[in-house]
Amino acid sequence: MKPDLQFSILCEDVRQERSGAFCFIGVTGVIRGVRFPHRVGQIFVVNGWCKGVGKYSQKIKIIARENDKSIFGSDKIEFSLKDLNDKRVIITQFQNVLIPSPGDYSVEISLNEDLKLAYPLVVQKVRMKGLTFPGDQKN
Repeated sequence: MKPDLQFSILCEDVRQERSGAFCFIGVTGVIRGVRFPHRVGQIFVVNGWCKGVGKYSQKIKIIARENDKSIFGSDKIEFSLKDLNDKRVIITQFQNVLIPSPGDYSVEISLNEDLKLAYPLVVQKVRMKGLTFPGDQKN
C-alpha cells in the first residue's frame, strides 16, 4: 500500500524542540530577490508521509513553469513504513540555490518516480529604494 503525503511545507528553517516536535520558520510560497540570478542561502522542503507499508523513495524538484526545466532538486531519499500507523517526516535542505529569474515555479514531490503533489512557488523581484548595483538601469 502506497503512503499518503500528509503535508509538504516550503520554509526558510526547521528547528526541533526538546519534545521532538518540529518548528517551521518562514513558511512561504514566495521567494523575493533584489537581483537575478538570485542566490538563496538555504531553503527547506519538509514532507510528512503516512498510511503506507513498505519501502519507498521520494524526490523533490523545483521546476520553472515557463519551460518545464528543473532548476534544483534532491536525490532520491529512501524511507520505509512498517505499518499503517507508522509516519515519516523527511526534511530536505537545499543550500546556496541559484534562481535564474523571477517568475512562476512549481515544487514537485514524487514517490517512486510518480508525481504525488505539485504546488506553486512564486519568485518576485523587489526594489529597495536607494540600492543600486553596477549595471542596473535607472527607471
